[in-house]
Amino acid sequence: MRDMSEARIVIPDQMVLLELPFSEVCMHMKVAGTKMYGIVLSRAVQLVGMDGRLFSAPILHGEAGIFTNPDGSMYYHPPKQEEVSVTREAIEHEVTIISDHGVERGVVDGNSIRVTDP
Repeated sequence: MRDMSEARIVIPDQMVLLELPFSEVCMHMKVAGTKMYGIVLSRAVQLVGMDGRLFSAPILHGEAGIFTNPDGSMYYHPPKQEEVSVTREAIEHEVTIISDHGVERGVVDGNSIRVTDP
């Protein structure tokens, strides 16, 4: 069991760096154990590759390593920073955002997304 002192609260529409677990879905998609960005949706996570492109269809929170507390808040365990080797320039680009609110255009900027076409 992981140390809960390392857990971070996450909210929908937030983009976080995940170390994907060895869940059945991640194993099938051949991304288990890798680091990828994920856009947290209300019921799923849209994975984003280190090149900034959306990866596959959204997957359930638990399959991506995001869990729910008894109070309904969601949390995840971020990878250790010294293990991350992606530059900001590698993830700044335009993306299509598929969320519970519909499809929008946006720009990935660091750990957030700016909507450019509401």
